[in-house]
Amino acid sequence: MKVVNISKKRFNNLPKLALSKEIISTEATLYHFDHKNSWHKEQKLLKKFYVDEGEIFANKLETVNNLIFYRGLLDNGQLVIPDYLVSIGQELVGFTMPYIEGENLSIIMNRRETSIEDKINYLKQIGECLEKISLIRKYSTIKDFYIGDLHEQNIVVDKENNIHIIDLDSCSIAQNKPFPSRYLVSNKNLHIVANKYPKEEDLCIPSEETDLFAYNMMILNTISNGQTNKLNLEEYYEYLNYLDYLKVNPTLLDSFSKVYCYCPNVNPYESLDSLQNLDPRACLDVFKMCKRK
Repeated sequence: MKVVNISKKRFNNLPKLALSKEIISTEATLYHFDHKNSWHKEQKLLKKFYVDEGEIFANKLETVNNLIFYRGLLDNGQLVIPDYLVSIGQELVGFTMPYIEGENLSIIMNRRETSIEDKINYLKQIGECLEKISLIRKYSTIKDFYIGDLHEQNIVVDKENNIHIIDLDSCSIAQNKPFPSRYLVSNKNLHIVANKYPKEEDLCIPSEETDLFAYNMMILNTISNGQTNKLNLEEYYEYLNYLDYLKVNPTLLDSFSKVYCYCPNVNPYESLDSLQNLDPRACLDVFKMCKRK
């Protein structure tokens, strides 16, 4: 277990990471933290949990420790892997991770000025990352590594327009217990395919199916400029039929249609370039207006 111990005095002088008002952290505070490695100073972030005791905290520490242990296998340039556990006055409180200077993907995707070409680029990078992770599971000793809580706010885009997946302390690894996942925890349609998304203590167990579910929702929400994951099942398939009428790529529509069926989800990143000429009527609000007429 790699642990860095710092004094309470040093911790109290650490500057907090400034977050946009759209980004709300419900479980921890982030601080800038310069760590000396041999003769080099490295820019890190320190994530200090609000709750530093109990089963959930223990599960977090176990998850982070396993990520550190398997860092050599997992570090693909897109996953922000923890470096060290951190104790303040000998009491474990969180961990450090590399600091990625950039902007949160959710802000970029919601910005009107962001081009469809840039959105496609970011979504393709996420799909490519999921493909790399599937190869890690196939060819390494890590067989149960999944992102788990995959969504736009857990991704940072650096100054070179490369994506980095953060908050991996909510991932699945080494048979840890599941954490909540934004695209799954409040979805009322999943009971229809309960065996595809099994639960433990009312939380979906992370799997390739859950990661691809979240990824498909991210793509579809980009197309719709809305929250298609909150549609009931009838509206969801009506919307897919509407996209078919607008001539959205059938391969993408087939991928979206599978998330609520008892068949494997797929990674459709290779078909995303077809969205270059997306019909503006694909907007979810326009679809709902057409329904009312």
